[in-house]
Amino acid sequence: MWPAGRARPGPLRCGDTYARLAAGFRVGIATAHQYIRETVDLLAARVAARP
Repeated sequence: MWPAGRARPGPLRCGDTYARLAAGFRVGIATAHQYIRETVDLLAARVAARP
């Protein structure tokens, strides 16, 4: 199910599951994980770029 070389997603901080999040947005679990990972990476890059 998960692409080669990718870690399986861990639990969300709010205690929700990727399956519930995916169902709420009508996307697959892997897509929900990808969206979260990309958002976290974007926010981390913005913080790192701050003076």
